[in-house]
Amino acid sequence: MNYKGFSDYIISFLLREESDPQPSLSPLVGYTRDPEEMKQYKVVIYPSSFFDVDTYATEAAFPPLSPPLWKGTPLLFGLPQTEKITEDGPLILYADIVASTYFLISRYEEMIRRDDRDDYNRFPGKSSYPYRAGFIHRPIIEEYGRNLMELLEQEGCIVSYPQQGFSQINLTHDIDRPYEYNGVRSFFRAWIKEKIALPKALKLAFQNVLKDRFWSFPRFLEWNREVARKYPTKCSTILFYKTPGKWKEDRPNYRANKYPISRIHELALKFGAEEGWHVPLSLSQNPNRRTKSLQLLEQDLKQNISKARYHYLAAGEPEDTSLLISLGIREDYSMGYADVAGFRLGTCRPVRFISPNRGELTSLTLHPLTLMEATLTRPNYMNLGEKEAFCYAESLLEEVAKHRGELTLLFHNDSLAKEISPLYSKLYRELLRTIFRLEPSHEDPIREHTSEGHKPWHPIE
Repeated sequence: MNYKGFSDYIISFLLREESDPQPSLSPLVGYTRDPEEMKQYKVVIYPSSFFDVDTYATEAAFPPLSPPLWKGTPLLFGLPQTEKITEDGPLILYADIVASTYFLISRYEEMIRRDDRDDYNRFPGKSSYPYRAGFIHRPIIEEYGRNLMELLEQEGCIVSYPQQGFSQINLTHDIDRPYEYNGVRSFFRAWIKEKIALPKALKLAFQNVLKDRFWSFPRFLEWNREVARKYPTKCSTILFYKTPGKWKEDRPNYRANKYPISRIHELALKFGAEEGWHVPLSLSQNPNRRTKSLQLLEQDLKQNISKARYHYLAAGEPEDTSLLISLGIREDYSMGYADVAGFRLGTCRPVRFISPNRGELTSLTLHPLTLMEATLTRPNYMNLGEKEAFCYAESLLEEVAKHRGELTLLFHNDSLAKEISPLYSKLYRELLRTIFRLEPSHEDPIREHTSEGHKPWHPIE
């Protein structure tokens, strides 16, 4: 494979040049085996055999489950060694951090191991190399970048290291189930399937939707707005709407321009929330219908949609990600595993997708998903208790802040219904409080919003 088309981007990404105004260091770093070409660089990363024609896309291009450590960081390819061949020559780094980075951000193993999928056609996080090798909780690509900066500093270059904090805070909410009961279909479900008494089933199905237990939108949008007030240039709320799908997992089907979803859109406008497309599960396996589905949402919201996340995080194949580009989507927020929280892409910063099929650097930006609430506690996922869930979630936020990464949280509106799952409401508020602790300019804590006014909320005991 010809890596020239993306190796420069990877080196620039490792050195954080896509967001840092410091003078460019990437021209001082080469990725070559050519002795003559090496002479123009301060540091040369020596390519391993990963991209060789007889290695790429074979089992030989998989790293060992017990990888060697380079400065304390797992190294997927190459050797954790440096060498100076001549006194005035470049420093040769045999740790192939370009191939190691590519392996993670391109979702290479998901392309190769297509027979490893769960019931929703997702590559399981517990099958992933980062999980099996024991570093799913670490954004090791940021560690590679810092180590590379230290080598450049050692060679006399002026290097600026990132300060602690978040480069961006994305508070995202997938609207899978906007209401618990609403209309005739939910009436029959409540009465016949759930055996709820007729008068109560009628009341639940035809009451004002604002009284529905899942209608938590004003509550959590107010929490989010308090974070945005403290960090107006770096905090965004994003709501992802589904479009109608044919599978039971896509129910309830709704239109964004019809009541009661239109009320959510009004709230989005009121609170300054961004809006994106939640790709239905049935469409994730039916590419031919996605164009019309996206056009339907854009028509309903009267705006162009450039952000997307797959329902159930079911971006099963790298081709699913590539297809978004043809639909005009420029930002994807699906890059987390449902069954284990951590750094699916090995990074906590948004990164351009590199297609592992063609080795092509694309225009699509992948936003790493730091955690989804259900991942932490569901028995078939991580199955953590309350304290363990918070401690693990807090450690992920600390990793993101340590490397000045982008924080993306996913909490569903129904999980933030305090009558349904008080744990998730408590966890969400506690994580918002953690943001204030980790971001240098924190002030007041998040407050509970009720119709009677603001009341203090209490951390997990």
